Amino acid sequence: MGKDISDIDRFGDEGKDINLYYIIEENKMLLEPNCYKRKCKHYIGVIQPDGTEETETNNCKAFPEGIPYEIAYGSNKHLKPLEDQKNDIVYEQITE
Repeated sequence: MGKDISDIDRFGDEGKDINLYYIIEENKMLLEPNCYKRKCKHYIGVIQPDGTEETETNNCKAFPEGIPYEIAYGSNKHLKPLEDQKNDIVYEQITE
């Protein structure tokens, strides 16, 4: 039988989390980021730069190169730009 959602594996570089995955039935899947769950209108989705799951990242208009861990999975609600952010886009909920 495959692994369940409780089997979490973090991948990172120099101790810094880049992507967060869970494993179900032997398939590695990127977890939904907080900004998606909170329905941020700037969220673009998962991008695979080289076409493989190994490089996939969650992306948005504020972070086209990948949403930082502290926003995607941490406690930062991104209500103000990060110090090193290259634009001033912040969280805005989708209005229906």
